[in-house]
Amino acid sequence: MFVFFPQIPRCLGQVRIADLDTIINRIYEDNVKGKLSDERFSKMLITYEDEQKELQTRANALGTELAELKERALNIDRFLKLVDEHIEITELTAAIARRFISKVVVHESVYESYQDKKRTRQRKVSQAIHIFYVCIDEFVIE
Repeated sequence: MFVFFPQIPRCLGQVRIADLDTIINRIYEDNVKGKLSDERFSKMLITYEDEQKELQTRANALGTELAELKERALNIDRFLKLVDEHIEITELTAAIARRFISKVVVHESVYESYQDKKRTRQRKVSQAIHIFYVCIDEFVIE
């Protein structure tokens, strides 16, 4: 594979989230046994639960990002294998182009007006073209 992604749950804060569960259980027990006042228990519980929610949100976001990166890496790998199969082509045929390009989107031209001797004319300034390659998505030409 093109990129290596180790499966380390520590990266996603899972260890701290589990630690917070243990801490919350302990402060609850301390509160029940009378070692911790109700007021202090409430303050600590809110603090720990807020931290846990924040960590869980970040862990979910990082997990999603990691999955996207893995998918992109796999797609690049697939594309590179496709390129390797056609490394020594002498002619670009329609069949070969179809293996590499999934679609081409040609956008409307952008024109600018200019004054000629007697009248106003328009000339083409630019035209955006989006080429969507198989496996690696789009490439923009502007």
